[in-house]
Amino acid sequence: MLKNENLCVSNVTRTVDRDGGVEVYLNGRKATRVALHEVSFNAEAVRLIGAGILTLSREFGLPIPIIKKAMAGNLFIVPPSESLYFLFQIEELEADMHVAIPPMYWRFAAPVGMVAELARCA
Repeated sequence: MLKNENLCVSNVTRTVDRDGGVEVYLNGRKATRVALHEVSFNAEAVRLIGAGILTLSREFGLPIPIIKKAMAGNLFIVPPSESLYFLFQIEELEADMHVAIPPMYWRFAAPVGMVAELARCA
């Protein structure tokens, strides 16, 4: 079951720094972007993400492709939290949203070089 604290309209802010880069904050805490290939999700995380997308679609009347497009490339960590977050804007609603993935459902993937090194040691 999707818990409300994992899916909500949130206080996400974006600022442009001196170099033209965009900084993202969740509730005043700086967020760091994470590439999708840098993490591994377990089956429950995949279910939570899918359920979150369906819930947003139903609650706000948005087509699923719009939600997926908004989420793409917007995966973050927000220390000191150990959760992973999709932080995204839905332009049609003029709203910032997030889907939280608790730490028991994901981990950082090993770098490719490390995987090869571990395979040699086995």
